[in-house]
Amino acid sequence: MGNFEKYPYFLGIGIIVIFLVDFFSPKTRIVAAESEGQIWRKKMDLVEVIVHFNDGDGDLKTLTVWNSTECTGLTCQSTTTKAHVGDTITFRIYYHNTTNAVAENVKIKLNLPQDFSNVLLISSSVWSDNTHSPVIGTVNVNLSSQGSLRLISKSVQWHPNQSSNPMPLLYKQSGDEIVRDSGLYLGNIVGPGWDTQGYLVVSARVEEPYKE
Repeated sequence: MGNFEKYPYFLGIGIIVIFLVDFFSPKTRIVAAESEGQIWRKKMDLVEVIVHFNDGDGDLKTLTVWNSTECTGLTCQSTTTKAHVGDTITFRIYYHNTTNAVAENVKIKLNLPQDFSNVLLISSSVWSDNTHSPVIGTVNVNLSSQGSLRLISKSVQWHPNQSSNPMPLLYKQSGDEIVRDSGLYLGNIVGPGWDTQGYLVVSARVEEPYKE
């Protein structure tokens, strides 16, 4: 029978001593500190900052509309307008990050009605990867006869950072992405601050029902 088998008590003491020496060694403390740092960083990554749009004092309406066949310019904008078949309807979609954080991968979508009606309800959505839910704007277009709206291709104009002149869209987007489910991509928007607010202008044409 071996010595360790004769004296199991001393075997246990030896194992504990070896463990304690290894545990309190500088190398072990460094590894433990690194592991704790990684865990803390992971916890910090889970702390998500929720970004808000257009909820500050003085913010403009998210979505406005006007009949640009009869009236031109932003001074014509309202939440409702009247139109006839063939008229051009223009929308302004406003965004402003009011949070003390960067809005990541901001996108904007214009929801045009698919059906024909005398009263058309149009909505817009503004969101980012770190928003809790999109900010929605709504307007009405009252038609003299049944009709619908079709996007005028490449009509989108982007006015970022309070710019009075339109700027090129990112990544060679055509602007028609604004009516797709994925939305039009605007990149990251720093907040808060009035200097990073902006808007999109986009137009659609009133069309009559298809005749067979």
